[in-house]
Amino acid sequence: MRNDATCGPRVLFMDDDEGIRDVVRVFLSGLGYRVEVVADGGSVIESYRKAIEEGDPFRVVILDLTVSAGKGGIETLRELKSIDPEVKAVITTGFTDDPVFSGFGAQGFVAAIPKPFHVRQLDETLRGILS
Repeated sequence: MRNDATCGPRVLFMDDDEGIRDVVRVFLSGLGYRVEVVADGGSVIESYRKAIEEGDPFRVVILDLTVSAGKGGIETLRELKSIDPEVKAVITTGFTDDPVFSGFGAQGFVAAIPKPFHVRQLDETLRGILS
């Protein structure tokens, strides 16, 4: 098992936009996070299970509310909760008028970040969750 104190917290990020995934991977890695990025909810579930099996679970999962194909954030979080009821998930979306965004806690999310976001904002949110 890896030591998060020396390797950084492990974060799983889901977004269907490859450009966003690439930018988030580069910036969060540069800030010391161990980041895996995926395009849809099915990939999140697969990666999350694998990480648990390997004894190196993700500390936080960041989910896009809607993706063009596959499971979006709400459906994905429901499945994650069945695997790990203690999962810490953040919702991100450009649809800030969506009731899920303003009521993120009722859906089981620990935080919500509006798009477009600054990586600094994402880092501050992650630090708050991990502290």
